[in-house]
Amino acid sequence: IDIPVVIDDKVRYRMALGFEAASLEKSLRERRTTNWLISIADPDGAILARTEDSAQFVGRRATPSLLRRVQAREQSGVIDGVTLDGRPVAAFFHRAPWSSWTVVISVPKTEIQRPARHAALMLAALVIALLGLGWGIAHWYARKTAMPIEALRTAAERLGEGAAVHVTPSGLSEVDLVGAALSRASMQVRQHQTELELRVQEAVTSAERSQRALLQAQKLEALGRLTGGIAHDFNNILQTLTSALQLMSRSADLSLIKRLSETSQRAVARGAALATQ
Repeated sequence: IDIPVVIDDKVRYRMALGFEAASLEKSLRERRTTNWLISIADPDGAILARTEDSAQFVGRRATPSLLRRVQAREQSGVIDGVTLDGRPVAAFFHRAPWSSWTVVISVPKTEIQRPARHAALMLAALVIALLGLGWGIAHWYARKTAMPIEALRTAAERLGEGAAVHVTPSGLSEVDLVGAALSRASMQVRQHQTELELRVQEAVTSAERSQRALLQAQKLEALGRLTGGIAHDFNNILQTLTSALQLMSRSADLSLIKRLSETSQRAVARGAALATQ
């Protein structure tokens, strides 16, 4: 360390302090909070201090990729490579302008990849959670949709059986429209069924009246035929008796009168038998 002392705008003398580069290792270790590797290299690329295994690597040249950049006097940059002990790292270097010493911070790739893995795991967990939530919402919506549709199916079956149908509103406009249509159709079917039953009952009642009237007419017709036949038979009997009495009053022949008397008795017996029937 070389510091000029300026008095009255003039450099009167210089203060200089020198120390071993290895003494920087203690300061580097005290400030290191991770497993990152911190190294210091001179302008020729030789390792002056190192936070790990300094006794083994101090004095050795840096890796070829870093050595080229250091010897090219690059101010700063990033190198993707390996350390002297073979660990894959991403190395960030910066060269001090006065001393031309280069500070190198080597970050293990596992450290760099850890946030990506963590983010990937978080993203995967988030995706799984979203999928689960989506499945739950889909299941809930499917049930919410399926139940009204099942109610419509049941209502349609009851409508087909002629039963009364009343579909409770579900909150789904399309389903509720169909349910209302089924309810109206059920009401109309019931009304038509009631009217049809009344008409059928009236038709049956009218047919029964007609049947009774027909039977009564048939009875009267049969009775008329019966009475007509009886009257015809009695008329024949009366004619026989009348003729026999007239002949008996005009004839003096006893044998004829006897035959006419027997004929009259047979006619009377026939009339008695007819009355009995």
